[in-house]
Amino acid sequence: MISPNDVLVFDLDGTLVQSVAFDDLLYREAVSEVLGRSDFDGNWETYTHVTDSGLLTEILSRLEIPFQPAILSAVRELFRHKVEAHLKSVARCDPLPGARETIEVLRGAGVPFGIATGGWAPTARMKLTRAGLDPVEVLVSSDHSPSRTEIMQRCLHQLGVGGRPVVYLGDGPWDLEATRSLGWKFIGVGPRLAGDCDPWIEDYEDPRWRAALAELAGAAPRSNDSTERPTEAAWPNP
Repeated sequence: MISPNDVLVFDLDGTLVQSVAFDDLLYREAVSEVLGRSDFDGNWETYTHVTDSGLLTEILSRLEIPFQPAILSAVRELFRHKVEAHLKSVARCDPLPGARETIEVLRGAGVPFGIATGGWAPTARMKLTRAGLDPVEVLVSSDHSPSRTEIMQRCLHQLGVGGRPVVYLGDGPWDLEATRSLGWKFIGVGPRLAGDCDPWIEDYEDPRWRAALAELAGAAPRSNDSTERPTEAAWPNP
């Protein structure tokens, strides 16, 4: 699944935090309100770049609306306000089970990792903070590029670990496609990719993941049985 020399890069929504449902809804609302139209295709799998900037650019093109930076800025700002208001009212943006412990293990062991998200940075930081996962030193977002592969490559560059094998963890078919185009290894996370890729985990409490992570962090289980959980020292309590 992962090996001691691997560098880990994570997607965010649906991969580290349980935010897909409200994030998608609020994004659509922001686009509709700024454009004054809601007659755009909401099946993101039909779009070239499934990122906040990439989707908006293609939505404008399909609706034959000339692209203007002011439109992107307006949607981005309205979306930020909507996510902020949502988090204040609901006060929840839970991490996936085991995600917080995973980040703690990586930090404690000095394992290089980063986040490459198709979302915009301000809302990404809000969700990370609410989920108890921030600070994350390296986070590259759709503010840097509309292309998911370019976001991922920039994240790896910022980690400064060129030449090492990379494992990307994501929850969407666009994540899988991006890793294939880059030649990276991939671990599918969550129900959306169940049955579509291997390796795959439901969440970070999967015993295979916990054993592999403990080995990556230099604290492998004493047994060779991959289903045995790491010791408490290797896997801190929440």
